[in-house]
Amino acid sequence: MTTRRSAGALALLALAAASAATAGDGPTTRPIDPGVASLIDRMGACQETESRAAYEQLQRVPREKLVPALVRALKHEAWPARAGAVRLLAGLHESRTAPAVAALMADQVWRVRLDAAEALGRFPAAACSGR
Repeated sequence: MTTRRSAGALALLALAAASAATAGDGPTTRPIDPGVASLIDRMGACQETESRAAYEQLQRVPREKLVPALVRALKHEAWPARAGAVRLLAGLHESRTAPAVAALMADQVWRVRLDAAEALGRFPAAACSGR
């Protein structure tokens, strides 16, 4: 199956990748709540039901606690945790995290790359270009 992408989508991905190459981790200066960290680890679990339950619980965590933890989770060793973090950030419309999300366009797992591309499509173009 061939995937067709518009010129605008390709430009957005190129800008995001370029921005990610020079960007830091974004909003990661706050300490991570241990309960949130535990949920992120559970989101990376092999058991789909446990992973899904953790994802749903994370959706109820206050934004100020959640965003820094999700940015760190973008580097989690378990790909389901990385993919879940990307989806949660996209759902929060956290465009300031676009450079960190864009870095996942080079992830080894296709699902993480797909989720990152979809998340970047939900962020304003200015966020992905570093402006």
